Amino acid sequence: MTPIPLDQIGLRWRDHKSALWWLGLLYRRPAKVQEVLKGLSRGAGIKTGVLLFLHSLPYIIATCALGQLFVFGLLDSPHAKTPFGTTGLPFYAYWIASGIALGIAFGTALGIAFGIAFGIALPISILRFYYYPFHMFMVWPKPRVYWYRYHPVAWDDLCAVPFVRFHQLLVAYAESAPEGQSEIERLIASYPSQKREALRAKTILVARAAAKLNDLAKLDEVLAQLPEGEKGFLEQTAQVREWGNEICQLQMRLDTINRPAFREPTIGQLRDKIENFRHRIAGLHEPLASEFRKAADAWLLIAERQLGEARKVTIKEKTTQVFRAGDPADRDSEAFAPRYGVVGELEQQIMLSTGCPGIVLYGRRRTGKSTILRNLTGFLPTEVIPVNASMQNPALFTSTEDFVGFIGSEVNKQLGNLKVDDLVSPDLTGQFRFLGNCNHKLEAEGKRLLLGVDEYETIDRKIGEGVFKTDLLDTVRESIQSHRRITWILPEAMRSPNS
Repeated sequence: MTPIPLDQIGLRWRDHKSALWWLGLLYRRPAKVQEVLKGLSRGAGIKTGVLLFLHSLPYIIATCALGQLFVFGLLDSPHAKTPFGTTGLPFYAYWIASGIALGIAFGTALGIAFGIAFGIALPISILRFYYYPFHMFMVWPKPRVYWYRYHPVAWDDLCAVPFVRFHQLLVAYAESAPEGQSEIERLIASYPSQKREALRAKTILVARAAAKLNDLAKLDEVLAQLPEGEKGFLEQTAQVREWGNEICQLQMRLDTINRPAFREPTIGQLRDKIENFRHRIAGLHEPLASEFRKAADAWLLIAERQLGEARKVTIKEKTTQVFRAGDPADRDSEAFAPRYGVVGELEQQIMLSTGCPGIVLYGRRRTGKSTILRNLTGFLPTEVIPVNASMQNPALFTSTEDFVGFIGSEVNKQLGNLKVDDLVSPDLTGQFRFLGNCNHKLEAEGKRLLLGVDEYETIDRKIGEGVFKTDLLDTVRESIQSHRRITWILPEAMRSPNS
């Protein structure tokens, strides 16, 4: 409803509903009435107080009569002396009636704050224990979140006694309604008696938000919202933030390692740090201990997932075949020793800012050059896309057109979402144009392509047999010079002096 302004209320019947509205607001939100009264003159304030008291007088008399009937009639209690020397009305009824009268009628004259505090707030707030049964109904056996707007705290500012388990209702409300968070902040800022329960609810919500993170590098940002204090669990939130920062810093360091094969040791440290967090948190006060233990369990799953992804690069199935001369090793099913030194030098060349003109992987026969080419995935930065083709594959050496078509197909297969249009024509002109398009797209996306041609000596032999055109080598040479985002890598066997 839209009530009549406070200074315009009279004794007319049409003003009665508005007067009751203002009395209800005075009961539950006295500070708002106080703000309105501050704008009135002293005389207008006294007049308004008297008029409100007169509008409330019938209800005061009725309340006193019902109280007398209940206490002295149904309970058969002896009459009590009142402050005025009379008998017949319960003492508390006189106290409430006189308190309301003094608070409303003379609150402005004696000081609005004094009148409200001692005339209205004090006697009424003491009796607000009667809210407790309704409160327990709303929080037990589980929070009835959809009833929150009927909870006394939601509409009455003078609930002086903290409500037990109230934080459970606040958490459920915040998790189911967008306005729940702002309600918690309102209670923290302006409701001293319920502030601790609101702080407990906020702490639980922060812990649950931390548990839902998919990126532990953002943990500091979430834990920064934890409230602090000087007693109980609030005294320990700073320690939780410090421990969480250690986890966050490890994850940020891990994110800078863009070679999966080198991530495993750091992930192991991250997992140990989270385990230590779980052990440490057990000794803290609730709700920190239980809520952040759940969060740590969720963080461990993230660490385990990252560890599994890293181990795919280096872990292989058990095999009885330790060494087989002549064929490249498959790291997923055979004995495989990472050549970190070789891979490191490859990375330096490939990642040159000006682009790498091409690489010859030079070494004796049977030293693992082909194995290195086939197992580069995961050992190079993630922006490098390795493609490997072996000239022992008949799909390449049957004709120039087959070579061009196979290279184009393998490149597009590895590019995935970055793949370019297929070859315009299966010849050297089409291949050069295709590689040019690849180079342009790689440059736009900040990627590089490592194109390995194993056993490339076969090209010379096929040229001699007339299978390949001599222009094939010229096309490869021009691509090496022009396409700086594409690095050709060619393994070459070291020849003995007698060969």
